[in-house]
Amino acid sequence: MSYFSFHFTLGLHHLRLSFSGGTKQVTRVSFFHCAEEEADRCEQQHKFSTAKNHRTAIRSFNKFVKDSNLSLADITADRMVSYVQWLRLQGVSLNTTVCYVKALRSIYNKVVKEYNATDAKPFEGLYTGQVKTEKRSIADADISRLRNLQLAEGSPLALARDIFLFCLYAQGMPFVDVAHLQRSLINNGMIVYERHKTGQRIVVRIEPCMQTILDRYATEHTEYLFPILSTNEPRASYQQYQSQLRAYNRHLHQLQQLAHLDGKITSYVVRHTWASVAYDSNVDLAVISSALGHTNPNTTRIYIRDIDNRRLAEANHIVLERIHALV
Repeated sequence: MSYFSFHFTLGLHHLRLSFSGGTKQVTRVSFFHCAEEEADRCEQQHKFSTAKNHRTAIRSFNKFVKDSNLSLADITADRMVSYVQWLRLQGVSLNTTVCYVKALRSIYNKVVKEYNATDAKPFEGLYTGQVKTEKRSIADADISRLRNLQLAEGSPLALARDIFLFCLYAQGMPFVDVAHLQRSLINNGMIVYERHKTGQRIVVRIEPCMQTILDRYATEHTEYLFPILSTNEPRASYQQYQSQLRAYNRHLHQLQQLAHLDGKITSYVVRHTWASVAYDSNVDLAVISSALGHTNPNTTRIYIRDIDNRRLAEANHIVLERIHALV
């Protein structure tokens, strides 16, 4: 039985089906029930982040419509435009609004496909593209101050600092991937892993500065390279990861204050920082994209600081010199 199938005895969730020429047409489907079923399916596939995003969007949309019996046919273009306007009036950021709309669109499309229903295209025209984000890299001086900060050995702050630096040294490795690193992923001085977010295969050579950190946390009692996770059971592992991520960011905030850093540091800052340093070092954009696991160089540009006016002026000077040389 499909995960979108329902019992006719579910009361408010029951379906009214009609058949025309052997094709199933759905005249009424409980959208929120379908949405919960889809979130459950994501969890069964161990896509816990997706399930969480779906449920957050579902709660927001339900708060707007105030109708738990909303049908698939009630998802109209006008309603979705009104929902987006409502979100903006509530002070919800454009990035969050886009995430909610994307989640609801994904659920809607799956329901339409499952029941071979008519697609009213309620999301057509709504912006679901990538919103330009604030560049969040930190300067070289901040990196140096963080690295030289005196911390008690074995303390939570020392661990957070080591993880941040390791992420930076390892081509901007995301915290989620560091958390799941195991000894089996090391071969001939290389770490070969797949990004949790995209499945992209990444190869990182272990440099001496990285090995020093790895040696600090080496233990025979676990396969994990860092003391972040302690279980392989998917749901428990995800919950443990979420808890550790919150603690990690709290500790990074403390480190920022202790080291008197000019920039803000979070788990995500490290990828922006590595990309910016690489770009300032004249590393080719395609190489930076590959190192970060991006399939589209345009995604990488989000991580890179805007070129400052000095560099633009220098570039223009070079161009003008060549032009005048042709005269």
